[in-house]
Amino acid sequence: MEPGISFEPSPETIRPKEVSSGSTVEQRSTDPTLETESPPAWFRDTVAKIADAWFDPKSFEEHTGLYEKLGVKTFKKYMPTGDLFYLSAWKKLTGLDAVQLNSPLSLKNMEVFTRVFETIHLVGFAVMSAEMGVFVSHQEVKSTVLASALNMLINVYPIMVQRYNRVRLYRTINQLNLRNIKQNEHSK
Repeated sequence: MEPGISFEPSPETIRPKEVSSGSTVEQRSTDPTLETESPPAWFRDTVAKIADAWFDPKSFEEHTGLYEKLGVKTFKKYMPTGDLFYLSAWKKLTGLDAVQLNSPLSLKNMEVFTRVFETIHLVGFAVMSAEMGVFVSHQEVKSTVLASALNMLINVYPIMVQRYNRVRLYRTINQLNLRNIKQNEHSK
């Protein structure tokens, strides 16, 4: 655990040091003498590297033209949380911007949200693909076609929107960082 960070363990995170064979689960989870375990650093680092390898833009994504040709920009406009909703309702009702374009922290937070939303849609894609496999195995052509169309609409395009947004966010973050470096050099 990092110094300066307090952690109040919950019963679910407590692992027993040693448990006698006659103890119950309740006794083990409420015993204050038990210590907590977190995943080893190598495991956390490995998971972070795999996640970064998945979420970092690929070479073909560096230019957003591919996504725009696939209609992602248009799809994004009409999504329930897309540009049209944001401009017509959210911003007018609240007066707040979801992302502050001149704030690297706000942009980095939005980048994290794109990862979360992409993960949610990846799970949905896997579930719907498994369901399509069942339809194919039962030779249900109409159900397979309908599930495929829904999977594209509900999962594939939202995944592409998140990846499209992330490329644009990285570009903006890099531009802000370069601007800050130049301003710091001029102020010296």
